[in-house]
Amino acid sequence: MFDHFDQKMDLRALMWYQKIEPYLLEGTFLDLGGGDGRTSKRVYDEFKNKGRPLDVHVTDVLEYPDLVRGIPCTRMEGTKTSFEDQSFDNVFL
Repeated sequence: MFDHFDQKMDLRALMWYQKIEPYLLEGTFLDLGGGDGRTSKRVYDEFKNKGRPLDVHVTDVLEYPDLVRGIPCTRMEGTKTSFEDQSFDNVFL
């Protein structure tokens, strides 16, 4: 049952990546409300495979025990993040 769910979530991450890819700049990427980080991981992997530099970070109000591998994550408090304004070249909501 969960394998099917994981496959669907991976497909969803791919679909989001395909929609936002034309607008992404090299540099930094914040997935604001990024859940388990699956979409961020897809963005990071795609950029890495193309030799494009991108520093990726996830933030969410929840702590996910099954965070996607290797993407830094910071817990948000309400609507506040710990990042200064203009800290990221890309922000994905």
